[in-house]
Amino acid sequence: MSGTPTSEPAAPEARLDSWKEIAAYLGRNERTVRRWEEREGLPVHRLVHEKRGSVFAYRSELDQWWNARKVTVEPPAMGKNSETLNSTPKSARYAGSRIWVLVAAVLLVAVGGALAIRKFRPHSGVENKIRSIVVIPLRNLSPDPGQEYFSDGATDALISSLAQIQDLRVISFTSAMRYKGTTKPLPEIGRELAVDGVVEGSIQQEGSRVRISAQLIEASSDRHLWAQVYDRERSDLLKAQAEVARAIAEEIRGRLTPEEAKRFKPRTVAAAAQEEYLLGHDHVWKMNERDQLEALRHFEQAVRLQPDYADAHAQIGGVYLNRAIFTRGIPFHDGEQPAFEALQRALELDPDLAIGHDLLADWLLQYKHDWGGAEAQYERAIELNPNSLDARADHACLLAALGRFQDVFAELDRAVALDPQNSFVEYIYGTFAGLARKYDVAERHFQRALELDPQNFQAQIGRLRLLTFQGRFERALALLEQQVKAHGGDLSSNAFAGVLFAKLGRREEALHVLAEVTAKNAKTDQGMLASLYFAIGDLTNGFKTLEHLYDVSSPIFAAYDPTWDPVRSDPRFKAQLKRLQLPE
Repeated sequence: MSGTPTSEPAAPEARLDSWKEIAAYLGRNERTVRRWEEREGLPVHRLVHEKRGSVFAYRSELDQWWNARKVTVEPPAMGKNSETLNSTPKSARYAGSRIWVLVAAVLLVAVGGALAIRKFRPHSGVENKIRSIVVIPLRNLSPDPGQEYFSDGATDALISSLAQIQDLRVISFTSAMRYKGTTKPLPEIGRELAVDGVVEGSIQQEGSRVRISAQLIEASSDRHLWAQVYDRERSDLLKAQAEVARAIAEEIRGRLTPEEAKRFKPRTVAAAAQEEYLLGHDHVWKMNERDQLEALRHFEQAVRLQPDYADAHAQIGGVYLNRAIFTRGIPFHDGEQPAFEALQRALELDPDLAIGHDLLADWLLQYKHDWGGAEAQYERAIELNPNSLDARADHACLLAALGRFQDVFAELDRAVALDPQNSFVEYIYGTFAGLARKYDVAERHFQRALELDPQNFQAQIGRLRLLTFQGRFERALALLEQQVKAHGGDLSSNAFAGVLFAKLGRREEALHVLAEVTAKNAKTDQGMLASLYFAIGDLTNGFKTLEHLYDVSSPIFAAYDPTWDPVRSDPRFKAQLKRLQLPE
């Protein structure tokens, strides 16, 4: 709608002078209200000679429009009639919140705990032809921007719940987060991610209460299919998340199987315990020792507050695995017992916890070399959560270690489809293609990883290793020098550089590097040090270092890693390889 209003100008506080203010008043994002103006006749006026903006709207007209059309548009995010928390003056905000609490109390008694506004049309099930979806990160409508961890955690929980539905491809958290705060049209997002449907919404806390609003939209047409709003006590957040996920699943699939319905069974977690869990979740994704310690502190506090919190126990086990294997914050074997105890407790509390089975499989693989047991646990995790990126990528690791590369690439193709914007997944794909000697494929995936994240250090090293496998030592050395200088270092104390010097016949430089990386207090990767010894021809010290590597880590890819091709036929290498207990 455009033009000049016929009524007298309203008081300034009754007028909204931008798309942002209009969107805040209606509790929706700017993209949605622009769509409403175009398709639903939202009363928005255009300014011709005005410095304050190009559009404006009157609250009274918006209220009138809303009341007339509230059956055919999605509900507001924390009660439009009392205005959103982010847009009201402070004096009105608290008065409005008290009214909302009183009204909500009556409604909650009347409808059994949830304010659920159903709209548009009856359930259509498979008619929607939604076979794949992305959950755009829920907008944080709370006044405190520091609550982003809360909205991000709720987004991940919703994704995890929906991911349990068979035959529905759900984009993983990492790729979904790239669209946080996006203004891209939904059809464009749908094309980028190759999805049929988009879930978007918001979450808002006020005191002890929380509101989740969500809507399902057909990506290609931008057509709304479903929406609901849930008002709950903060302690019932997990129940509300499960109900949102179940409602979306039923809208897409129709009737759920008994096994699927069981997975949406609501859980109750104390608000304080869940707060700690979400704070830990905000750190655990960052693979550095400082964030892992912070995540551990919050997860441990969560289980102190609620000892039967299965997810928190599983995350504690995951943190110990991360610290022992990835960040090297603790010696490898120091992570074995605490990780097992936490994962065992998690699965005692919830035998159907997908992440618990996935992490237990990691533990069995890394510490026990129990190949059959680990694969059974990965398969159970995938059965419980077919869209689990972690379970599929971890399963691919086991398959690569066994040389089952056809199965590896089938699993990784699924992982890329689930998380097409994830640099780490592309890095893994490149690494395993390198193990399979598919160097052209490996190069494409390393390049894609660096396009998504130019700072992906692992992908940078992966490309260097790939060049080494191909015998392109000069090119590898030039790239390595470039990377090392960018981080303020030099090649003289870089073991990888020593390997390349040796391969190029620059023995004196290789020996100088060896002296530097074996000096007292030098921290050198044992696998790279063994490679350096082998490159200069010192097999005795090379195999001693390799033996130490097996003592302090679990080099599960050794049977196929081209790194060890120069010594693969040596009986000493074969003897070390037996320690992995690979199946015949």
